[in-house]
Amino acid sequence: MDTSTPNLARPATPDRARTREWSAAIPAAGLATGAVGIVIQAIAGADLPRPVPPGAVILTVAAILTWRVRHSWTWIGSSLVAVLALLNLPEDARSAALGGDQGIGIAIGAWMLLLGAATALAWGPLLIVRARGRRSDEDTPREAPDWRRRAQIAGLLVLAPVCAEYLAAYDESTGDVVYLVGGLLIFIPLYGAPALLIREVSRRANLGWTGIILMAAAFGLTQAGLVDQSLFSLNYRNIESWDESLRGTFVAALGLSAFNVLNFVGGHIIFSICAPIALVEAYRPSRAREPWLGVRGLIIATSLYVTASMLILHESLTTETSHASVGQIIGSAFLVALLVLAAVILGRPRRSPSPAAIPDLAATAGLITKPTPAVGVRPAPRVRTTFLLALPVA
Repeated sequence: MDTSTPNLARPATPDRARTREWSAAIPAAGLATGAVGIVIQAIAGADLPRPVPPGAVILTVAAILTWRVRHSWTWIGSSLVAVLALLNLPEDARSAALGGDQGIGIAIGAWMLLLGAATALAWGPLLIVRARGRRSDEDTPREAPDWRRRAQIAGLLVLAPVCAEYLAAYDESTGDVVYLVGGLLIFIPLYGAPALLIREVSRRANLGWTGIILMAAAFGLTQAGLVDQSLFSLNYRNIESWDESLRGTFVAALGLSAFNVLNFVGGHIIFSICAPIALVEAYRPSRAREPWLGVRGLIIATSLYVTASMLILHESLTTETSHASVGQIIGSAFLVALLVLAAVILGRPRRSPSPAAIPDLAATAGLITKPTPAVGVRPAPRVRTTFLLALPVA
């Protein structure tokens, strides 16, 4: 007689696992079809950026993430990408392309983009609903989500671009709420994602603020010297005051302005990376040194930053008349590598000597009783301390 307790949990059978894979493959295939459609339109002579249309890159990255990272947030992102793909073509040009007025090749590509994006847009909400409902059927209880940690991640993603771009109030978009909110679609991947990655790498590698500052400097040099190349531009975006800020401290041998180096790289160190990380970590000082992301989160953040950087680089190469030379690019890349290496080597905090080895006259005399701190551990700064220190510096 079998007295064993029956297992009432419903296991994940191979058929169910295979169904999940095919469910995720449908929106991924739709996004990939849209990317191929954009490439076909470009080959057929459509007025698209060359040599690689940014829309094709975005749809390809979204397709890979949708297929490999099966998460509700990924499917929400794929749905948003599909919406942007459908709205990317003006209405009059869309009707002309779909109707074949611009050629058969452009018509085929336009129809592929339309059908692929529509498939991803229609299938994304279904996957989100299924993912929510599947959580209650799992045979093992799930750990309750840490909403405060998620709030910190979201806060850093938004705070980094706000500090980097909006607080300076230098652009004509200042005061236009709709434009500023829309700009976060590109600024969050461009600033928020690398801030999150730098913070995550630093905490996983047990790096202190020296390491974070050095990696922030590497990011600033990457952004200004390799991505938008504003550090080496002689007339960036035709800004009226550009020549004045460039010529005053221009170093002819390097082809750059010392003022711009301090402004761009130093600005990224303080406002894009360090200040947002310090403020967000001060929200929970007791858990400031804990990692936030898993492998999936690291992949998503890296993909977002690489995609945004490619878009900015493509725009800079196609719209700007002054770019970095080969020597300037090689030199910048070499300095970036040195900064990252220095962050790894110098960023680890040195262990302080044991309190027992340091005589304390007051404690020896019995006047006070001091708690013994942990060796090599310093308390994380709180919000008020961080703010009061950051305000005069800023």
